[in-house]
Amino acid sequence: MADQVATRAAGSQEAGKQGFPGALPAAAIAVLSGIGVWTMLMSGQLASTADLGGTNVSSDLAQVDDSERSAAVATLNGSDRFLAQFKEQQGRCPVPLAWVSVIRPAGQAGGTIRLRSGNYFSPVFDLGELPVRIAIPYPAPYEEGRGTLTALVDGGAAVIALQPPWHPLPSGPSASHQVTWPIVQRCKPANG
Repeated sequence: MADQVATRAAGSQEAGKQGFPGALPAAAIAVLSGIGVWTMLMSGQLASTADLGGTNVSSDLAQVDDSERSAAVATLNGSDRFLAQFKEQQGRCPVPLAWVSVIRPAGQAGGTIRLRSGNYFSPVFDLGELPVRIAIPYPAPYEEGRGTLTALVDGGAAVIALQPPWHPLPSGPSASHQVTWPIVQRCKPANG
């Protein structure tokens, strides 16, 4: 009898280990997605703001899919209570997040970037030759569908992969850009 209990306990522990996919696959997805976005930027599939005659253009933010939520939350900065609002919780719809990718333009010196989205400040990220995918809270209440994103670039130039891409000028301590997003119903009603 004791052998059967020990065998069941070992089986339960083994099943628990297989239930969580781990951080490595989530990180691989984030890196591959960033490379895909950068490939589109370099191929010209996404229009640049320079092509729009220098007018004040807003760019679209991409929403984080539910399957990427864990990887997205890992790029955020804040207390456990702050981060909890973006995580899946039973009976509660998590607050939506947006993705952006940042990279330094070819031939430019390296530097760092920090994003401000509403009252949220991201961690500082190095600008390199490979894109870095960063999750941010929406810069205004989600239901408004528009807001302002601010980039604090230090020591180099950056491209922020929005649609169309944004090239903040490194001439000042910060640059701001209007962003929009489609408003979609994120969670089903509890009784429906």
